Amino acid sequence: MQFQILAVGDVVAEGGLRHLEKNLRPLKKLKDIAFTVVNGENAAQIMIMAGCDLSEDPLFPDWRENLHLALRLQQKGDLLYPGLFRPLFFAQRNYNMHATHGSLLVEVGTEVNTQREADYAGELLGETILAVLNDIAEE
Repeated sequence: MQFQILAVGDVVAEGGLRHLEKNLRPLKKLKDIAFTVVNGENAAQIMIMAGCDLSEDPLFPDWRENLHLALRLQQKGDLLYPGLFRPLFFAQRNYNMHATHGSLLVEVGTEVNTQREADYAGELLGETILAVLNDIAEE
């Protein structure tokens, strides 16, 4: 089953998996617009993907660390650039994120976006990642 995070700020603030489970709902087909306007320029939307492994003998035991980073990035992105980040995609898959801690899979735009919209979104994503890493360094 695939899930969509409903209230990222609440999930991060509460910090608990039980609270996270209460803030998930089955993902429905989204008919979002393909871009948002940031500082007067069109930017492709960004979607962060996070996986997990809930099996009895998990091959991805530290998935919560990656989810925590994904949630921080989503929250910071929503704060800096409202509308740029689509809802976080969360599913029981590993997307090769089990290989290292802090691995994320990020989708920038879709087939309907222009190259410039995707490039600009990539620049904004880089600024968001930098802001999150600076926050982590200050802790």
